[in-house]
Amino acid sequence: MKHRTTRAAALLAALALCSASALAQQELRPSPEQEYIFQVRAVYAKAQDAIKQGQGEPQAKNEATLQATYMRPGAGQTQHKVELFFRMVPTEEPGHVRRQLYLARETFNVAARTFYREYLYDDAGAPLFFYTRHDSFDKGRVEQRYYYRSGKLVVAEPEGGDGATHLPQFERMKALLQSTLALQQGDE
Repeated sequence: MKHRTTRAAALLAALALCSASALAQQELRPSPEQEYIFQVRAVYAKAQDAIKQGQGEPQAKNEATLQATYMRPGAGQTQHKVELFFRMVPTEEPGHVRRQLYLARETFNVAARTFYREYLYDDAGAPLFFYTRHDSFDKGRVEQRYYYRSGKLVVAEPEGGDGATHLPQFERMKALLQSTLALQQGDE
Protein backbone atom coordinates (compact mmCIF):
# COMPACT_ATOMS: atom_id res chain seq x y z
CA MET A 1 0.00 0.00 0.00
CA LYS A 2 2.82 2.35 0.86
CA HIS A 3 4.38 1.73 -2.54
CA ARG A 4 1.17 2.80 -4.35
CA THR A 5 0.90 5.95 -2.25
CA THR A 6 4.49 6.89 -3.03
CA ARG A 7 3.92 6.28 -6.74
CA ALA A 8 0.71 8.30 -6.70
CA ALA A 9 2.46 11.15 -4.89
CA ALA A 10 5.31 11.05 -7.42
CA LEU A 11 2.79 11.09 -10.28
CA LEU A 12 0.94 14.07 -8.75
CA ALA A 13 4.23 15.89 -8.24
CA ALA A 14 5.21 15.25 -11.86
CA LEU A 15 1.83 16.53 -13.08
CA ALA A 16 2.15 19.62 -10.91
CA LEU A 17 5.65 20.23 -12.26
CA CYS A 18 4.43 19.86 -15.86
CA SER A 19 1.53 22.24 -15.20
CA ALA A 20 3.82 24.78 -13.58
CA SER A 21 6.25 24.48 -16.49
CA ALA A 22 3.46 25.00 -19.04
CA LEU A 23 2.21 28.07 -17.15
CA ALA A 24 5.72 29.49 -16.96
CA GLN A 25 6.18 29.03 -20.71
CA GLN A 26 2.89 30.82 -21.37
CA GLU A 27 3.96 33.70 -19.15
CA LEU A 28 7.35 33.92 -20.91
CA ARG A 29 5.78 33.98 -24.35
CA PRO A 30 5.42 37.61 -25.49
CA SER A 31 1.98 38.99 -26.27
CA PRO A 32 1.16 40.01 -29.87
CA GLU A 33 1.71 43.64 -28.86
CA GLN A 34 5.14 42.82 -27.42
CA GLU A 35 6.01 40.91 -30.60
CA TYR A 36 5.04 43.97 -32.64
CA ILE A 37 7.17 46.23 -30.43
CA PHE A 38 10.14 43.90 -31.05
CA GLN A 39 9.55 44.19 -34.81
CA VAL A 40 9.38 47.99 -34.65
CA ARG A 41 12.54 48.11 -32.56
CA ALA A 42 14.33 46.07 -35.24
CA VAL A 43 13.26 48.63 -37.88
CA TYR A 44 14.43 51.42 -35.54
CA ALA A 45 17.83 49.74 -35.07
CA LYS A 46 18.16 49.40 -38.86
CA ALA A 47 17.39 53.12 -39.26
CA GLN A 48 20.01 54.04 -36.66
CA ASP A 49 22.56 51.85 -38.48
CA ALA A 50 21.77 53.61 -41.77
CA ILE A 51 22.33 56.99 -40.10
CA LYS A 52 25.66 55.84 -38.65
CA GLN A 53 26.71 54.54 -42.06
CA GLY A 54 25.89 57.93 -43.58
CA GLN A 55 28.04 59.66 -40.97
CA GLY A 56 30.98 57.38 -41.78
CA GLU A 57 30.57 57.57 -45.56
CA PRO A 58 29.70 61.08 -46.76
CA GLN A 59 28.57 59.82 -50.17
CA ALA A 60 25.92 57.69 -48.42
CA LYS A 61 24.55 60.64 -46.46
CA ASN A 62 20.92 61.32 -47.29
CA GLU A 63 19.77 63.83 -44.74
CA ALA A 64 18.58 67.37 -44.35
CA THR A 65 18.87 69.53 -41.24
CA LEU A 66 16.73 72.57 -40.54
CA GLN A 67 17.49 75.00 -37.73
CA ALA A 68 15.53 78.01 -36.61
CA THR A 69 15.92 80.53 -33.83
CA TYR A 70 12.91 82.64 -32.92
CA MET A 71 11.28 84.47 -30.04
CA ARG A 72 8.33 82.74 -28.41
CA PRO A 73 6.00 85.15 -26.56
CA GLY A 74 6.24 84.59 -22.83
CA ALA A 75 9.03 82.01 -23.19
CA GLY A 76 11.86 83.88 -24.86
CA GLN A 77 14.30 82.59 -27.43
CA THR A 78 13.63 79.14 -28.88
CA GLN A 79 16.13 76.96 -30.71
CA HIS A 80 14.39 74.49 -33.02
CA LYS A 81 16.25 71.78 -34.94
CA VAL A 82 14.80 69.14 -37.27
CA GLU A 83 16.88 66.34 -38.79
CA LEU A 84 15.34 64.42 -41.69
CA PHE A 85 16.82 61.10 -42.83
CA PHE A 86 15.65 59.69 -46.13
CA ARG A 87 16.42 56.97 -48.65
CA MET A 88 16.53 57.23 -52.42
CA VAL A 89 13.83 55.03 -53.97
CA PRO A 90 13.95 54.41 -57.75
CA THR A 91 10.83 55.41 -59.67
CA GLU A 92 9.40 54.04 -62.90
CA GLU A 93 11.03 56.90 -64.79
CA PRO A 94 14.65 55.92 -65.58
CA GLY A 95 17.25 58.00 -63.77
CA HIS A 96 14.78 59.52 -61.31
CA VAL A 97 14.41 58.77 -57.63
CA ARG A 98 11.92 59.60 -54.93
CA ARG A 99 13.18 60.63 -51.52
CA GLN A 100 11.41 58.63 -48.85
CA LEU A 101 11.61 59.77 -45.24
CA TYR A 102 12.40 56.95 -42.83
CA LEU A 103 13.31 58.86 -39.63
CA ALA A 104 12.96 62.42 -38.36
CA ARG A 105 14.32 63.91 -35.14
CA GLU A 106 13.14 67.15 -33.62
CA THR A 107 14.60 69.13 -30.73
CA PHE A 108 13.30 72.43 -29.39
CA ASN A 109 12.95 74.36 -26.19
CA VAL A 110 10.18 76.35 -24.58
CA ALA A 111 11.83 78.57 -21.98
CA ALA A 112 13.93 76.20 -19.83
CA ARG A 113 12.06 73.04 -20.92
CA THR A 114 13.63 70.88 -23.63
CA PHE A 115 11.59 68.68 -25.99
CA TYR A 116 12.90 65.79 -28.11
CA ARG A 117 10.85 63.79 -30.62
CA GLU A 118 11.49 60.98 -33.08
CA TYR A 119 9.29 59.89 -35.97
CA LEU A 120 9.90 56.48 -37.55
CA TYR A 121 8.24 55.49 -40.83
CA ASP A 122 7.69 52.07 -42.38
CA ASP A 123 8.85 51.16 -45.90
CA ALA A 124 5.61 52.52 -47.37
CA GLY A 125 6.08 55.89 -45.63
CA ALA A 126 3.36 55.34 -43.01
CA PRO A 127 3.85 56.19 -39.30
CA LEU A 128 5.43 53.32 -37.39
CA PHE A 129 6.76 54.80 -34.13
CA PHE A 130 6.69 58.12 -32.29
CA TYR A 131 8.86 58.90 -29.27
CA THR A 132 8.68 62.05 -27.21
CA ARG A 133 10.65 63.17 -24.18
CA HIS A 134 10.39 66.45 -22.32
CA ASP A 135 11.12 68.03 -19.01
CA SER A 136 8.05 68.57 -16.86
CA PHE A 137 7.69 71.12 -14.10
CA ASP A 138 6.24 68.63 -11.63
CA LYS A 139 7.11 65.11 -12.90
CA GLY A 140 10.72 65.47 -13.99
CA ARG A 141 11.50 63.84 -17.35
CA VAL A 142 8.44 62.46 -19.15
CA GLU A 143 8.76 59.88 -21.93
CA GLN A 144 6.08 58.45 -24.18
CA ARG A 145 6.24 55.85 -26.97
CA TYR A 146 3.56 55.18 -29.56
CA TYR A 147 3.58 52.22 -31.94
CA TYR A 148 1.44 52.38 -35.11
CA ARG A 149 0.31 49.94 -37.77
CA SER A 150 -1.46 51.15 -40.91
CA GLY A 151 -1.94 54.59 -39.39
CA LYS A 152 -3.64 53.25 -36.26
CA LEU A 153 -2.28 53.18 -32.72
CA VAL A 154 -1.33 49.65 -31.60
CA VAL A 155 0.50 50.30 -28.30
CA ALA A 156 1.06 53.35 -26.13
CA GLU A 157 3.72 53.37 -23.41
CA PRO A 158 2.85 54.37 -20.78
CA GLU A 159 -0.70 53.19 -21.31
CA GLY A 160 -3.41 55.73 -21.81
CA GLY A 161 -1.53 58.11 -24.07
CA ASP A 162 -3.29 59.53 -27.11
CA GLY A 163 -1.11 58.67 -30.09
CA ALA A 164 -3.67 59.91 -32.62
CA THR A 165 -2.82 63.54 -31.79
CA HIS A 166 0.73 62.98 -33.11
CA LEU A 167 -0.21 61.57 -36.52
CA PRO A 168 -0.42 65.01 -38.22
CA GLN A 169 3.19 65.66 -37.15
CA PHE A 170 4.34 62.73 -39.30
CA GLU A 171 2.86 64.48 -42.34
CA ARG A 172 4.43 67.77 -41.27
CA MET A 173 7.88 66.12 -41.30
CA LYS A 174 7.26 64.84 -44.85
CA ALA A 175 6.24 68.36 -45.91
CA LEU A 176 9.43 69.76 -44.35
CA LEU A 177 11.49 67.30 -46.38
CA GLN A 178 9.71 68.29 -49.60
CA SER A 179 10.22 72.00 -48.83
CA THR A 180 13.89 71.43 -48.09
CA LEU A 181 14.38 69.57 -51.37
CA ALA A 182 12.59 72.34 -53.25
CA LEU A 183 14.94 74.91 -51.70
CA GLN A 184 17.90 72.76 -52.62
CA GLN A 185 16.84 72.56 -56.26
CA GLY A 186 16.32 76.31 -56.53
CA ASP A 187 14.39 77.90 -59.40
CA GLU A 188 15.17 75.29 -62.04
